[in-house]
Amino acid sequence: MTAAIGPAPGGEPLVLTIECILSPADQFGAPHTVTVLPDWSVTVPHDLEAERVAALFGGWSSCERFASAAIPAYRRMVDVMSGASELDRTAGGLWAASRAPGCCTPPSVFTSRFEALLHEASPSHLAAAFGTTPQAVQVIAAAGRHAWSQAADPSLLEGGEAGYRELWDRGIHPERVARLAHALPDAVSPLPVATYVEAERRDIDTLWLAGVAAVFPVTEFAAWCVINADDSGRITAAEVRELRDLGLSPRDAMAALQGGVAASAIADAVHVSGARPSSLARWMGAWARIGCTPTGEHYLMLAERRLLHTRPLAADIDALVTGADGTVDRTEAAVMLAIEPSPHRVLAAIRGGVRSAAELRPTK
Repeated sequence: MTAAIGPAPGGEPLVLTIECILSPADQFGAPHTVTVLPDWSVTVPHDLEAERVAALFGGWSSCERFASAAIPAYRRMVDVMSGASELDRTAGGLWAASRAPGCCTPPSVFTSRFEALLHEASPSHLAAAFGTTPQAVQVIAAAGRHAWSQAADPSLLEGGEAGYRELWDRGIHPERVARLAHALPDAVSPLPVATYVEAERRDIDTLWLAGVAAVFPVTEFAAWCVINADDSGRITAAEVRELRDLGLSPRDAMAALQGGVAASAIADAVHVSGARPSSLARWMGAWARIGCTPTGEHYLMLAERRLLHTRPLAADIDALVTGADGTVDRTEAAVMLAIEPSPHRVLAAIRGGVRSAAELRPTK
């Protein structure tokens, strides 16, 4: 949870214009400004306190209702979207929205924090929770969206102000953008809108992301880490450093990481084949995507036959391994298929005792 924030950036008041209607039977009223001060108190060009007292005795004023319901609803929106207020969790670990008669009775629960946040901050839920209308919440939220987006640092986000508006519409306050961006190396910014959305949706550990992004402080790598991270333990900063120390570029490292190829495996393949680490990282990463872990020997074998860009389909490998009753290693079976594209001939060779690609004699 972070410190509470005000209705507008920089400790400034939020000023907007609404119609002042004195009877629920009226459809239109005289427009005037409403000022929401940094402490969330409200001023209008008439005696709002008198209208509050009158409301206790059955009086009606749109301004009094706006001040007593729509503005607190907006405050809840800002608190939730910025992280100043956390959502509740159930005993079972689910995320819960607040109770809102007509919307969440009992409170709705969600499997992810971000899903719960999107519901909690929606005008329909807030209107039900605070006893106002979705339209009233949308009026003040639009003013807040404009103020916060206009004041936010454009160097942190691709698209600048327009990007901040888009993130606001997707439940992400500019304060959350600033906190994540400032935790990362300066060279990483600006990040794309989609990266911030994924970071929130996946509930990315900021400290973890800062650690891995510091190894390759470029936008592309940080964005890739966010999109490809299942959890903070999948990729470690130590693993990334080992790949960098092999001389890999960020893109080469991404190819290896995506396939779960360790730096030690690449180093071993370099020692055997004499190929460049960058070439091996991309090559081994591509094979890893079909469930194989080829070695430097396999690289040389395919290079000699000019087959480095040849990879069999995963389904064909599965069928071959199944047909061989598991008597051959999956990677060996795959390399055999790269050398000899006929699954029937490869299977016949396996049944004849061949167990490795080095033993295979391809047909002419």
